[in-house]
Amino acid sequence: MIHVLTVHWRSDFWVDAQLARLRRHIREPFRTFAFCDGTRNDHSAKFDWCSPDKGVADHATKLNALADVACRTARDDDVLVFCDSDAFPVRDVGGWLRPGLERFPLLAVQRLENAGDPQPHPCFCATTAGLWRRIGGDWRGGHTWVNAMGLTVTDVGGNLMQRLEQHGVRWHPLRRSNAVNLHPLFFALYGDVVYHHGAGSRPSMGGRAVRLAALSGLDPAAAAVRGRQLQQDVASASRRVLDVVARGDDAELIALLSGPGAEPTGRSGGLEA
Repeated sequence: MIHVLTVHWRSDFWVDAQLARLRRHIREPFRTFAFCDGTRNDHSAKFDWCSPDKGVADHATKLNALADVACRTARDDDVLVFCDSDAFPVRDVGGWLRPGLERFPLLAVQRLENAGDPQPHPCFCATTAGLWRRIGGDWRGGHTWVNAMGLTVTDVGGNLMQRLEQHGVRWHPLRRSNAVNLHPLFFALYGDVVYHHGAGSRPSMGGRAVRLAALSGLDPAAAAVRGRQLQQDVASASRRVLDVVARGDDAELIALLSGPGAEPTGRSGGLEA
């Protein structure tokens, strides 16, 4: 059994877009567990379990709570799949998920493009209920590292990275595989198998590295103007991608981010590496 754990916030669009891809690309029994807050419509009946709690602000706390619920009944070899509301598989999961977990106890996106962030990221992560219980899995930040800009930082997934290190667990990173980058951080394919929109719930110009590269050296007034322009650029690219996502054609989405005429790499999440 696969237990999909997801947090939806404010946007109605991603609920059906994500559920459609889960049904299309997961070909073994699965259940869905969700937080669904701030949406215009009530989507709770679309999930197998939807939290009645409202007003929980912290994303990592929500993910931990969903894992606690799923783990009440999950067997040790059941799979937990964490994914952001605006993330989903774009290829058949069966060909790489179970084989991958036989080699690595945890598979997760690693966003090196965000100033070298090394930690597992919950936009997409798969592990077993047994491992999550054994290491006391925790998505919250707290554990720190020095990023590519020389800054000591923490973020969601920091504590999970620490737990994996403490228990000697080797995990496999799913890394950005775009050949076409509409944005340095957003609109990403990971391992050629997972899509993460990255700007699904709120307007943003990008992560730490994007902000530093774009605004460094500008005075406050110029930085404000540049920041607004970058947000407009993100919104324009987002509309372009959302049009493809809404049509439900994952091959078109892959082609948009892999370049015209690109063939699938067959990397199955890069698990041959």
